[in-house]
Amino acid sequence: MIGGRRQPALTDGTSSRTAKVFAWLLGFSLPLSGGTGISGFVPDYPDQVSPARIVTILCLSWAFLSRRASVSANEYRAVIGASVAILGYATLSAVWAADSELALTSALLLAIAMASGLAVFLVVGREREALISLILGVSASLGLQVCIALVELRTGQHLSREFGSSAVSQWSLVRIEDLTGPVAWGTLGNPNDLGGFFLLAIAVVPALGTHGVKLGRLSRLVLGITLVFAAVIGLTELQDARAFRLGLLALGVIHLLDRVIPREPVLRAASVFISIAGVILLLRGVGSLRQMQAVSWSQSDDLRLELAITVLGLALRSGGVGMGIGAESSLIKAGQIPTNFHNFTLQIAVELGFVVAGMLLLYVARPLVRWAMGHGLGDGVGGRAVARDRAGLAVALLAGGVAPSGVIETSHYWAFMALLGVHVVDSRKPSGLTKPSARPNTESTAPSASHRDAEVAGQHRQGPQVRA
Repeated sequence: MIGGRRQPALTDGTSSRTAKVFAWLLGFSLPLSGGTGISGFVPDYPDQVSPARIVTILCLSWAFLSRRASVSANEYRAVIGASVAILGYATLSAVWAADSELALTSALLLAIAMASGLAVFLVVGREREALISLILGVSASLGLQVCIALVELRTGQHLSREFGSSAVSQWSLVRIEDLTGPVAWGTLGNPNDLGGFFLLAIAVVPALGTHGVKLGRLSRLVLGITLVFAAVIGLTELQDARAFRLGLLALGVIHLLDRVIPREPVLRAASVFISIAGVILLLRGVGSLRQMQAVSWSQSDDLRLELAITVLGLALRSGGVGMGIGAESSLIKAGQIPTNFHNFTLQIAVELGFVVAGMLLLYVARPLVRWAMGHGLGDGVGGRAVARDRAGLAVALLAGGVAPSGVIETSHYWAFMALLGVHVVDSRKPSGLTKPSARPNTESTAPSASHRDAEVAGQHRQGPQVRA
C-alpha cells in the first residue's frame, strides 16, 4: 500500500467488467488527439474536444460516481498527491509568469493532459485484468496508427494538415511532401509525436506475455506484424525521428541483456555498464551504415543543443523556481527561442523549476536503475520479466520525452507515465502482476531456553508458530 489505511478491494463483478471496458477505451483513444482532423469531416467541430479527452472525461466520471475512485485513489495516494501538487504549483506560477493569461491557458492544458494519467490510476486501480485491457487497447490503437501511416505514406493524404502548413504557405507548395518526401503523423498531428507513441506502445505491448495473456495464433501474427511495421516506419519514414531510433535500440539492448547478464547486483551493474559502453563503441564503428547515419549529428542536433543551453540558462536565472507555466510559448512569442523545447525535462525545469523536473525524472528513471542494479528481480513469479518491462517503459519515456513537439501538454505521455506507476505498485501486491514469495515468516518463533527446559520437564512440545 502507498500511504493510508487499507481499503477493501472491489469485488463487484459488474464494476470489474466496466473497468475493463473503460480501460480498453482509454488505451485505444490515447493517440486520438488534436490530429484526428474531425473538423474536416464535421464542419465547425472543435478539434480541441478530441476523442482522447472525451474518453478521459467518461472514465473519470465513472470512477468518481462509483466506489472505485476512493479505493483506487487510496492505492496510489502518493503519486496522485504529487501530481495534484505539481498542477497546483503550475497554476500558482501564473502569478510570476511573463504572460498570466497565457500561463493560465497552459495550466489548463496541463491539467487536461494529466487527467489522462489520473484516469489510468482510477480505472485500472489494482486489478490485473483492467491493466491487461488497457494494454490491449493500446495494441489496437497501435494497429490503427500503423494503418493510417501506411495510407499516408502511400497516398500523401492526411487527416489533418497543420504540420508544415507554414512551410507550405511560405514556399508556395502544394503539400508538405514536396519538401520532405513521404511523411506520416497519424492522428497525432506531428511525425515526432507519432514516433513517440510508437516507441511507448512497442515498449508496453510485449508485456502482455508477462501478464499471462494467451493470444491465439492469428492474434499473435497480427500483433507481431503490427510491431514490425511500427518499428520499420519509425526507422525509415518518420522525419528526424532520431529519438525513436535510439529508444528502440535501447529497448532491444535491455531485452537482450536481461537474458544474459547475472542477477547479483554488483556483477549486474558492471555488466550493464560494460554492455552500454560496447554498444556506444559499436555505433561509432559502424557509423557509415545508412540507419546509423540517421541518428548521427546533424544541423537539427546543433539547434537542439543550442536551445538546451539557452533554456538551462533561463532556468538558472529564474532561481530554480521556474519562469512559470507557459514560458515556452511566451519565449517563442517574444522571439527569444526559435522553436519549442522538444524536451520534457527541460520544459519542466524552465517553467516549473528544478525540483519538479528532478522529481519527475527520478520517478521515470528509478525502475531503470533498479533493473540495472538487479533489485526486484526475485519478487515473486515473473518478477524478472516485470522489472524488465518497467525498465523498457522507463527508457521509452526518457527517449519519448525528447521526441514530441510538445510534451507536457501530451495526454498519452502522462498516461504512460501513470502506467509506469501502476507497474511499480501492482508488482508488490498479491493482487498485482506478480505473486509474493510463499516463504513463511519464522521470525522470533524459535523456542527459548526456558521453553526447552519446560518441555524437557514434561510439558507438551510445541513446534514453531507462524504469525499471520
